[in-house]
Amino acid sequence: MDKEERYHFIQGNSLEVKWDKQIDFLFIDSGHAYDLTLKEMDKYLPFVVEKGIVCMHDTGEFNNVFFDCRKAMLDYVGKNPVWNYRTLSNQNGLSILRRKI
Repeated sequence: MDKEERYHFIQGNSLEVKWDKQIDFLFIDSGHAYDLTLKEMDKYLPFVVEKGIVCMHDTGEFNNVFFDCRKAMLDYVGKNPVWNYRTLSNQNGLSILRRKI
């Protein structure tokens, strides 16, 4: 991936990293607390472009261990109707969100 100019690896605390660029694809799989997940979504999802994709791990509807991740995702999507989502609930679950506009 080092030669791919569209890929940028950033190491750091997700809430402390400065971010001001558009995002085509975002993968969220960090901490599993409700507040952290919601803060990450509040910070980064406004930068996702129209028809951009966000994948979120540990959001399965039958997984009680990471219930807070799913609840944060559902709360965010409920307040921001520009998102469609589908959850694949195998193992820990993976949700795929797509920005409508």
